[in-house]
Amino acid sequence: MNESTTDALLQDFTDGFAFDERLRLQLNYEQMNALANMFFGWALSGNFDAKQSAWYTGVAEGLLAEAELAGLEWNPPEPEKLGVIGVLGRLANDDPIRPEQTPRGRAL
Repeated sequence: MNESTTDALLQDFTDGFAFDERLRLQLNYEQMNALANMFFGWALSGNFDAKQSAWYTGVAEGLLAEAELAGLEWNPPEPEKLGVIGVLGRLANDDPIRPEQTPRGRAL
């Protein structure tokens, strides 16, 4: 792997790692960890190219860092509406989702 490829993959990782602060309001500590594990699984599945795998790994590391920052007891109030990440975090953690919380207001 040449230096420019390594730099590009590092940038993909960094882009994935950039965690949106607002997502902390969608996920509790356990959901962030469960979602991180899901993204690590995707990154290591062999179904994606190096660029995509680097991004998924960055997302997973960002979620773990955010969970650590938020702390073990982090459990924000349940939002009225969930974004895609909020839905994925609950699915990854086997948590219930009310239909009215989904982006389209439908049961999953």
